[in-house]
Amino acid sequence: MFLFLLAITQSLSAQYESIFKTPFPRQITVLDSAFIMLAKVDSATLYNGIEKIKAAAVNVDDYTRLNLDRAILSVKTDVGYELETAVPNGEKIIERAMEMYAPEMAAAQYMTLGYYYELKTQSFGKAFENYLKAFDLFEQMPLEKVPNKRYLQYMVSLSYYHYSDFENALKLGLRTDKTFAEKNYVYVFNTNLIGMCYLKTGQYDSARFYFQRVYDNANAMTSEPAWQGIALGNIGNAYFFQDNFEKAISYLSRAIPLTIEGKVFDNTVGFASNLSDIFQRQNNVSEAKKFLDIALNSAHITGDNENYYVAHSTAASYYRFTNNAALSLLHSDSATFFNSKLAVQKDLNIKYKIEMAVEHEKVVEREKAFAEKKENELFLRNAIIGFAVLVMIISLLLYNRSQLKNKSRQQQLIAEKKLAENELRSASGQLDAFTQSIREKNEFIEKASQVIERMNDELNLAKDKPANLVTLPETDSNSLRLLQNSVILTDEDWKNFTGLFEKVHQNFFIRLKEKLPGLSPAETRFIALTRLKLSTKEMANMLGVTVEAIRQIRSRLKKKLNPEGEEGMEELVEKI
Repeated sequence: MFLFLLAITQSLSAQYESIFKTPFPRQITVLDSAFIMLAKVDSATLYNGIEKIKAAAVNVDDYTRLNLDRAILSVKTDVGYELETAVPNGEKIIERAMEMYAPEMAAAQYMTLGYYYELKTQSFGKAFENYLKAFDLFEQMPLEKVPNKRYLQYMVSLSYYHYSDFENALKLGLRTDKTFAEKNYVYVFNTNLIGMCYLKTGQYDSARFYFQRVYDNANAMTSEPAWQGIALGNIGNAYFFQDNFEKAISYLSRAIPLTIEGKVFDNTVGFASNLSDIFQRQNNVSEAKKFLDIALNSAHITGDNENYYVAHSTAASYYRFTNNAALSLLHSDSATFFNSKLAVQKDLNIKYKIEMAVEHEKVVEREKAFAEKKENELFLRNAIIGFAVLVMIISLLLYNRSQLKNKSRQQQLIAEKKLAENELRSASGQLDAFTQSIREKNEFIEKASQVIERMNDELNLAKDKPANLVTLPETDSNSLRLLQNSVILTDEDWKNFTGLFEKVHQNFFIRLKEKLPGLSPAETRFIALTRLKLSTKEMANMLGVTVEAIRQIRSRLKKKLNPEGEEGMEELVEKI
């Protein structure tokens, strides 16, 4: 065996550097397993391995260094080395872990301190306190970050169970049971604990259900026969407490050989004692004696006070049943002796239970405060979400309103633009018609003037002829009528003209007045008619003045607008 462990140690030695290449959280388990394997050889091998692993970790980061220090302290505490420094060194690791925001490391170290107080100093209250601190930290972390979280939950449940707080043990055990994705050894431990809690509280059908699950998954354990025996025996005990002795015999008789094979003799004591009791009730003396002897022998192997008490109590009952008063009294005295020792332990258990109750209340208060904090955070979160949704709704309504308003405004602008375009087209048409009318009037005036001039010439010739030879020139009656009806551009005509002109050329007269504030009405009319591109003659006829007058106005205005004389009048007017 020694050579085998040494070979494993040498094999591990070659892989020390690879340990630190293993990703978290698996690295925690690998490192712990390496130290446990070294410790199984001897202390020298352990300390030598520690130095080699430290050397392999010379370039690791602070988090990995912390994990290494935790694992070294854990194995030393587990095997009982340097116990006087276990607590202060453990507290330093917890402090470093919390500073580094590594609660999983702090939780693992709290577990180590719990083992120390429970197994090394029997300070069960302190042990439970540290278990609960680890539990509090683990509760806030996902399982994938702390793979040993379920085992810690099981340990806390087991602590409740040891001190007869079956209610809390069962509550936490059932919570843990819901988290298993695979049926490993922790699953079997936890399932068996749940069954024992149901057994202790008289819920025998539920107890058998969980013990059957233990039996079905015993292959996950190092010693399959042992756990098969434990499961069958506990199922038998459930039937025993219900006075279903036939089924109890069936299960208990199958369980005892398996527990003996698996060397779990403390279970053998209870199972054999119950079988002996059943056979006593059935007056089967030989079978009762057979299993009594198994119970007594197993109790001697365990050396446990409770097992001695159970076995000697069964023996006292058996010898009383067989009328052997001396042996009955002897075993009764032995049972009393061991029961007195158990009483001391029970008193301690009461003390530890009180300590645990105090710690449990602290946990309850912390959980209550945590729940209130979560509730407040949830309320605040919901309030923020509600406010955000409200703001979004209001923003959406305002946006929609703005869109509708913009759409309405755009439609209004489009309508106004169309109206303006229509008005502009109408005004342009009217102005063109007005201008055309002026041209037609000018043409008519020119034609009428020619007719009048011809008539005057003929009248002058007629003065020199005898009266009887004078023939009056024929008059164009239509032309005369048009002449009589036609008018030169009057003030009223000008007013109508400017209205049409402003629609086509907006603010023209305002800009003209700003540029040339001293213009006369005639000059203003001349510039407007120039903007319409009328000829000099058309302007003269329209304004009722001579062509020469128009030329004078043009010359005078050109000097005002462009003294240099580089541009024509039309170009100057176009710029206004």
